[in-house]
Amino acid sequence: GDTTVRFWDVLTSTPKHTCRGHRHHVLCTAWSPDGKRFASSDKTGEIRLWDPATGRAVGSPLRGHRQWVTALAFEPLHRNPNCERLASSSKDKTIKIW
Repeated sequence: GDTTVRFWDVLTSTPKHTCRGHRHHVLCTAWSPDGKRFASSDKTGEIRLWDPATGRAVGSPLRGHRQWVTALAFEPLHRNPNCERLASSSKDKTIKIW
């Protein structure tokens, strides 16, 4: 495992961006339906949002789970074109809507 998120250039097979910020192994990831954001979570339960175009973090880390996140999912595009909501489930037996 690794604490980074990498965005790759599929034409050259080289990394475009290596995103740092997680303190533990990254376990779950999810693309927003519009492709403008990418969510990742680590073993501490912390969730981070990234801008795939720049590799920069978007906002502050989302903290609220007491154990690691087991799944991430963005709100479907047909429900909200802005893709604003993210759902997370955790080993702590909770589901959070961010």
